[in-house]
Amino acid sequence: MISLSSLYYKIGNFELKIPELIFAKGKIYKIKGGNGSGKTTLLRLICGLYRQNSGRIEIFGASNQDENWLYRAGIYLDESFLIDYLTPLEFLNFKGLFYKIKPVVIDKFSNKINESISYKLFSNDKLIRELSQGNKKKVGIYSSFMHDPEILIFDEPFEGLDEIGRSFLIKLLGEKIRDRLSIITVHHEVDLKGSMKEGEIVELEMKNGLLNYC
Repeated sequence: MISLSSLYYKIGNFELKIPELIFAKGKIYKIKGGNGSGKTTLLRLICGLYRQNSGRIEIFGASNQDENWLYRAGIYLDESFLIDYLTPLEFLNFKGLFYKIKPVVIDKFSNKINESISYKLFSNDKLIRELSQGNKKKVGIYSSFMHDPEILIFDEPFEGLDEIGRSFLIKLLGEKIRDRLSIITVHHEVDLKGSMKEGEIVELEMKNGLLNYC
């Protein structure tokens, strides 16, 4: 679903080099690495937010610069993916317009999330900018599942989440795993194996711009 070939990116003294890598459907790719290792840079390259110096990134067989694939993906990298002057429910409805989702489906989804985390996260009670950091992240990540994407890309999604939020995210990642590809980065170790089947999780490590299997 996502293929990297002869990928090279340089900024300042930092270089990222990935000769060849394929991210396949039916897997969760967990990329580990410390700050400055290149994890976020790799995700931004895949999403087309950065342009590589050389090499190719293909998604669904076409260049990642062909933005049609974004309609089939759920992405949350940081707070810039939110619209902070909206409430969480307004934000969900805005995304619904983008993905052409019926209001009844949006209502069902928001109710499911609120009930699952025992908290009325998707409501009009507060603006997104008024939420805690953890709840802002929940809005961004959970809303990325609404249109049933084939690809999920999250940058350190577990950081700043409470135990309920972390457990629910693991549950969401485990749903329909055979039908989608997920790429997440982690700074601290997160155990996903208890909720997934053998072979569904692929662990990689990014260090100094180089990516290797664990």
